[in-house]
Amino acid sequence: MCIRKCKNQQSGGFISPFSITVVMLLAFALLGKVNGQVVCDPNACKHAIDSPTGAFGTNCHLPNPQLVSTVHAGDFVALTVSAEYADHCGNGGDDSPFSKGCFDGDRSVVTNIFLYSTNNSCLPNFNTGNLLNTIGVDPTNLVGGKYPVLSFPGYQQYNNVTVTNGFYNQVSYVIQIPFGCSGKVTFRGHVDAYDTNTSPNDINFNIGNNLNAEAAKDIIVISPKLCVTKTCQTNGQCGEDQVISWTGTITNCGIGVVSNIVVKDYFNVDPAGHTSGEQVTNILFLNPGQARALPAVISQAV
Repeated sequence: MCIRKCKNQQSGGFISPFSITVVMLLAFALLGKVNGQVVCDPNACKHAIDSPTGAFGTNCHLPNPQLVSTVHAGDFVALTVSAEYADHCGNGGDDSPFSKGCFDGDRSVVTNIFLYSTNNSCLPNFNTGNLLNTIGVDPTNLVGGKYPVLSFPGYQQYNNVTVTNGFYNQVSYVIQIPFGCSGKVTFRGHVDAYDTNTSPNDINFNIGNNLNAEAAKDIIVISPKLCVTKTCQTNGQCGEDQVISWTGTITNCGIGVVSNIVVKDYFNVDPAGHTSGEQVTNILFLNPGQARALPAVISQAV
């Protein structure tokens, strides 16, 4: 490439010998030659892979799973992890004159894919081990019959699937959040692969560089809980003259905000002017530790 450029410059005017020497040295330093063929620099563009990771749960959104950031202790959570093609050399995403076109067809072979957790005490040893399999992968996109091979523009994403039935069909893994768990749990998806570095223009860089990537998905585990107090008093009279009143409080004594709270009163015998199940109050939300006094209820004894 450079030699043609230099000749064109010479035909249009004078170039000093020093300029020619600098250009030639630069060209050979970056490209080099093997048997008279231009050799592309494998470090001139970015070889990479991505590992999209997700977490799904119901979290009251039945019947379909939702992408969640908040779950309850005891919930079942579905995890997904994929390997995504991200090789700039193979997808034409690098504009360097020393790599553009050199690695067209460069591919990434996935060898290991797994999930594990960090930053929590609920699942300190969670690690799925290698989940790699061929479920859903066309045989033409496999190396050795078992390793998915990613390419551009053909097969760009391997979606790992180990669960093939039930509510969480077509996900990588399902795990139950332990009861008593609270706070942030970080799930990480990890992918290992190697880069083929093949090219129709150059067969001299079939190196097999290692590639790896990680992505994280944070979820917050909440344990909603309401604590209610109720105090009854009488006016000290007996029989039909007795009047009963009660007061109380409601407190968010769990983890996480509780919203749309409705308080109702129930009686074994309905007093005059009241009905069992009547609404006492409704509260839009309570933050953790926040309390609200309930309005007094007064009734005639029966």
